[in-house]
Amino acid sequence: MKIKLLLLLAILTGCGNSKVERSDYLEVTGRIDEKMVAEVAKNIHKIHSLVITSQGGETSSAIELARMIYDNKVNVIVKKYCLSACAQLILPSAKTIEFVDKPILGLHHSATSILEFSKLQNYADANDLSQQLSEKEQTFFKYIGLNLDIAEEPIHYLEISCFFEKGGYPGVGSKWGFLVPSPSTYKKWINKDYTGEFASTNSEILTSVRKYIPQQVSMTLVTEEQASWRPLSAVPKCS
Repeated sequence: MKIKLLLLLAILTGCGNSKVERSDYLEVTGRIDEKMVAEVAKNIHKIHSLVITSQGGETSSAIELARMIYDNKVNVIVKKYCLSACAQLILPSAKTIEFVDKPILGLHHSATSILEFSKLQNYADANDLSQQLSEKEQTFFKYIGLNLDIAEEPIHYLEISCFFEKGGYPGVGSKWGFLVPSPSTYKKWINKDYTGEFASTNSEILTSVRKYIPQQVSMTLVTEEQASWRPLSAVPKCS
C-alpha cells in the first residue's frame, strides 16, 4: 500500500498583509486494511480531502475508514480507480465526491449479499462470519442514512456460476468481476450527487483501463446496460 500526504500552500494577500492558508490532502493507494485505516486516522484532523485509489479490501477496515470519513466530513476524490468496498462504503460516506479524468468505478458483492448467497448454498459453516460482517455493514448504512441497494444489488449482475470457500468465508465464481453502474443508478444507490464523471461506457472503460490498470492485471467489467439482472440461486461448488 502506498500512502502519500500532499500539503498545498495558498498565499492570500490583502490590505498590505500576507496570510498563509494551508489545505491538506491525504492520498492513499492500495488495499483497504488496518494499515491504511491507521494512516488516515493519524492525519484525519489535518485534512479536508482524501484522494483514494483502491481495489477494495477488508470489510471491517473499510467500514472503520468510511465511518471516520463520514464523522469528520471529509471530501473524497478518485483519479484512477475505486472498486468493491471503495465504491460501496468509502464513497457514500464522503461529504462530497469528485471523479477526475473518468476513473474506473466497479462494484460486485458485499457482506450482506454474500450472506444471502451463502444461505442458498446451504453453506452453514460460513454463516456466522457472514452474519457478523453483514450486521456490521447494515448498521453502518443505517448510521449514514442509506438503504441497502448498494450492498444488495450489484451481485445480481455478475452471472454467478459457482461458489468456493476461503478461510471460512464463501466466494463466488462469476463471468463478470465488477459491475459498472450507470451514473443515474450510482447516484440513486449513494443518495447524493457528485462532480466529474467515472468511465461508464465501453469506450470510456477501455480507455481508462489502459490508462490506469497495469497490463498484468486481469479485470472483467460489465456495464449496467450490457448486464442482465438475475436472482440469486443455488450453484455448484467451483472445481
